[in-house]
Amino acid sequence: MSKHPMFDLSMSILIIINTLLFAFEAQYKGFNLAQALGLSEEHAEEVWPGARDFFENSEMIFGIIFTVEVAARLLLERLGFASDCWNWLDLSIVLFWLFSKTGSVLPVNSQVLRLLRLFRLLRMLSLVRKIKEFDALFLMTTAVRSSFGVLGWTAALLFVCQMMCALVIQQALSSFYFDGQNLATLNEQKEVYEYFGTFSRSLLSLFEMTLANWPPICRLLVNNVSEWWMIFCLLHKLTMGFAVIGVINGVLMQETFRVAHTDDNVMVREKQRAMRVHTTKMKALFDDADTSGDGKLDIEEFKAILLDSDVKIWLAAMDLDASDAEELFEMLDDGDGRLTAEELVIGVSKLRGGARAMDLRKLFPGAKAWAKDVVPDGILEVELEEMNAAKDEERDEWDEHQVGVYL
Repeated sequence: MSKHPMFDLSMSILIIINTLLFAFEAQYKGFNLAQALGLSEEHAEEVWPGARDFFENSEMIFGIIFTVEVAARLLLERLGFASDCWNWLDLSIVLFWLFSKTGSVLPVNSQVLRLLRLFRLLRMLSLVRKIKEFDALFLMTTAVRSSFGVLGWTAALLFVCQMMCALVIQQALSSFYFDGQNLATLNEQKEVYEYFGTFSRSLLSLFEMTLANWPPICRLLVNNVSEWWMIFCLLHKLTMGFAVIGVINGVLMQETFRVAHTDDNVMVREKQRAMRVHTTKMKALFDDADTSGDGKLDIEEFKAILLDSDVKIWLAAMDLDASDAEELFEMLDDGDGRLTAEELVIGVSKLRGGARAMDLRKLFPGAKAWAKDVVPDGILEVELEEMNAAKDEERDEWDEHQVGVYL
């Protein structure tokens, strides 16, 4: 039961609801903070009457539910419980919650209890384990996890480039602007210092120009220092903001598609989903064709459904030639003259598309045996030897020609 998809889905929904309650509780505490700072005259209980009792009761209910979940996993999985790191996370969260609840009657510092209550937020991390039941979310999390290596190198490249630019601009302003020999006022110098007074401020400002809102910083340099800084700001935005960031986004997108096409789990899920869709379509076709309702299709029912031009076009869109109903029926049938839903699903899945290498490989021994029966003895081998000799001669001539070209 603990590994059943519906069990994980139910616990995921409960974690999401519990997270939403955390958000509302944080909003509720913000009302009290606003009153303490003099930003509001209303107490939180006046804004949301009865909310405090509701949050305390809901925390108790969810705490009991998650405790029962961990206990159920421990009883059902036994030794397997210890092999999953997510089970240890759930167990630690439950233990911290139990300790925070019993701490009110134990000699424990109130600050420690507040810290323990923060561990409730770790329940959201448990969603990562549940996400594997959702294909789209699983693909995204898998791609993000696989792109950490690329992200590290791109972040390093971006950081080095920004660090060099920050050193240049900070040294330039320190030498020619903050030396006291210009006409800038003290307030103007303070404004520029807030953005470029130190290396760390310069680095942060350049990241802000690259990833966020660059015009205010550009206007500050143009108005307080010199209009020539407009050239630097524009070049920085065009190179770092457009070119470098565009390349980084492209690399991350490429990594996402690569994971989608090479990850084993993703490929299995894609194949399973495609098979589910194919099965649903074929069963719908079978139900429409089975006019007798006996659960099997005879040749007449099969030919009748294929008389519909829309059905033929639909099958053609799935790379299945349905122009000859009798021939198609014979290829799908197992020999008893009646098609079942399973035969239709499996047969159409095999016949869709062009011939695969495996199909041709299966036909090759039969074709070779047939050729030996049709062609007189010895002639086939002689013709094959002549063809191979002609290919070898052409290959030798091509090699000599290439050698002559390069010499």
